[in-house]
Amino acid sequence: MEDETVKRLYLPLMLVISIVAAQASAQQSPDKDPMARFAPFVGKWSVRHTLWSREGQKADDFQGTANIYFVEHGTVLVVEETDPGNSYRFVGFHTFDAATNKYFNWTASSRAVLAWSDGEWNDSSEVLHTRRLDPKTGQIDPLIGRGVWTIIDRDTHVYRAVRIGPDGTEVPFKEEKYTRIKK
Repeated sequence: MEDETVKRLYLPLMLVISIVAAQASAQQSPDKDPMARFAPFVGKWSVRHTLWSREGQKADDFQGTANIYFVEHGTVLVVEETDPGNSYRFVGFHTFDAATNKYFNWTASSRAVLAWSDGEWNDSSEVLHTRRLDPKTGQIDPLIGRGVWTIIDRDTHVYRAVRIGPDGTEVPFKEEKYTRIKK
């Protein structure tokens, strides 16, 4: 059932992303490529996930693999993740909108979460401001989030996300540590 939810979300996401990416590339000058900064992420990765479903509860830890690659002539970066038993699947799309000068990210996972973000690069990391939608209810999560994707070195990067409550309290939501799989 959860796998079907991801499949139903995948095609509309690709359509929206393709439209935004086409507009962004049409507005982008040929001598400047804001998506080039994602080149270090391309490849096959081992990924360790830590997910917190509720504050104060034990985190769910598991490992899997991630394939990261470009589509749409380098205007969209795709991140596909799965664990060995295929019980967790995730797909994320990153692109750049030249009109707003922001990066955009759309994600869907087998945990029935759809999220979208916008953000900017700050030195060696991307800082995103995130919203989430529960596809089962169609309701937007009242808590917003902040995610930071940081390049540690050529073979390691980490994504950390927190949820921000109405009072400004930050609660850890997710951490993903990527290690390049070498041939």
